[in-house]
Amino acid sequence: MRRFEYTHPLAVNFSKFKVYDFSFVNLEEVIFFEWLIVKQKCFGEGNYFFYQNKRIIEELGIKRTRLETIKGKFLDYGLQIEQKGSLNITHYQVSYDFIENIVSDFVKEEYRFAYIQNIRTLSFKSEKLTTTEEKEHTLELIRELSFIYNERREVFNELNLNKVRILNIELDFTGSTIYNLSRLMKRYSLDTIYVTFTLFVDYLLEDKDQTTHILNNFSSYDSQQDKFPVFGFYNQLLHNDKESYF
Repeated sequence: MRRFEYTHPLAVNFSKFKVYDFSFVNLEEVIFFEWLIVKQKCFGEGNYFFYQNKRIIEELGIKRTRLETIKGKFLDYGLQIEQKGSLNITHYQVSYDFIENIVSDFVKEEYRFAYIQNIRTLSFKSEKLTTTEEKEHTLELIRELSFIYNERREVFNELNLNKVRILNIELDFTGSTIYNLSRLMKRYSLDTIYVTFTLFVDYLLEDKDQTTHILNNFSSYDSQQDKFPVFGFYNQLLHNDKESYF
């Protein structure tokens, strides 16, 4: 399995904590507050973005009961939370009113003006836009990739009767997944995407590549290098396998 390393290994910039007044706020609240801002900027297409609780817990390490307590507190500050869709998925809206209300209590007075100004340089209007037609094509691709995953899962179960069976699942996806897969289709043919995803899934099922969110990982995009690192890695494996036959 290939590991993707960051140049800077640490996850926290401690020097930036000095702006927060920890007599009014705790670290988990700060982390969730900043997470909301980042997700609204990155994934919020329109007024709301959706995210599953289990993914927040996995990404931030906040316990479920604690997360619900923080969400309840943030509702009083103006965070908008709604349950939408047939699956009742939680949707969030992060407004500047909410941010300013939080900042007025959580950030030390001498840092508040600069904090708000810096936050306002972040655009909440998502640049990750897809047309209705592109979205329909991408959702069709997601259905096909789900079929491929479950087809490979059945093969894996038949060949590995002594192992724990992998159950049928619907692959999770977000607005960002749709956007990235739509971009992927503009660069590669559907056949190339299908065969690359098949190899990716085979590695996943054999525990050679541990991934929680399959489609998000497969379609992840590196904007600095303008490439799809995970897709590119498995696509290169395909080429290497073909070359080994000659």
